[in-house]
Amino acid sequence: MTLSTGTAPDLTSILERVRVKYALPSIAAVAVRDGAVVGVAAVGERAIGSGVSVTVDDAYHLGSMSKSFTATVLGKLVELGKIRWDATLEEIFPNVQMRPEFKSVTLEMLLTHRAGLSANVEDRAIYAGSSDWSVIRQRYLVAALNTAPAYPPGQIVAYSNVGYVIASLIAERVAKMSWQALVRQFVYQPLEMKSCTFGTAFPPLSNPHPHGWDGAKAVPLEPRIENGNPPVLDGADNVRCSLPDLGKYLAAHLNGERGADGILSAATFKELHRSRANGGQGIYMAFGWLVFSNGELWHNGSNTLNYSEMALYPQQNLAVAVATNAPLELNQGVQQAMEEIYQALGK
Repeated sequence: MTLSTGTAPDLTSILERVRVKYALPSIAAVAVRDGAVVGVAAVGERAIGSGVSVTVDDAYHLGSMSKSFTATVLGKLVELGKIRWDATLEEIFPNVQMRPEFKSVTLEMLLTHRAGLSANVEDRAIYAGSSDWSVIRQRYLVAALNTAPAYPPGQIVAYSNVGYVIASLIAERVAKMSWQALVRQFVYQPLEMKSCTFGTAFPPLSNPHPHGWDGAKAVPLEPRIENGNPPVLDGADNVRCSLPDLGKYLAAHLNGERGADGILSAATFKELHRSRANGGQGIYMAFGWLVFSNGELWHNGSNTLNYSEMALYPQQNLAVAVATNAPLELNQGVQQAMEEIYQALGK
């Protein structure tokens, strides 16, 4: 991955205008074309009012964009013969008690939000008496699979964090490694994404802080595990990366969609990106991506205290991502920046 800004629009001016308009703490963006970062910028503060500026190397919380990373890891495990897309929960977890409705749910159904699972597990009892996240994640699995389906599996598309947590647990089971270790081995390391880590805990003012909403403006919060989603939601959330490193990931997916092998074969990248289930309103579910009828791939992410979006535009050989440490209530800023960058580069 090379860095070239000579053909890029002035991303800094776009981001600064958006940051001021929406009173964002900070906002960062990357644009990728022809396998290279053609534009990257970051403006604002790590914590609003702190006076400490963000840099392009700061790692932003990516929320549900982590789901694409989970699908990418599973794509690698499929290539290695460790798992199949049509493997069922009963087959994968033979010793886990589960409701009969879930026994025939496949990995493909989990990754396309068609497993009949609720959006989240609300049972707080899974946390009782343990601080070991591997134990808590196993309890999460059992609780999810013994709760009545929100709808008949396989019939309806309904967005579910639970499905991706279970998918990450499948990866852990067949690879005998943690989800975080798998993401490092199959994504971060081969793509040299050195800024990337996980979660919301880090030394104060070393990276963009999460921000809450007081009803009128963004309010800085401490970068603690309590101010984000805990590791029980690994697989559905918790990837954190700088925008230049996220650009490397987007370039891998864009190149794969256009026929080039990389961290996965081009064929596997195309499997991840293939439209599989109709989510309505011209949106289709792929593995870790939403696909629009014009072939564009997109996903967003938020733990409610940060917000980000990424998109692949294969016809234009372009990818764009924008992230902010502002709360979900200010997501319009990211949306506007995405649109302005696309308009500058995508025509």
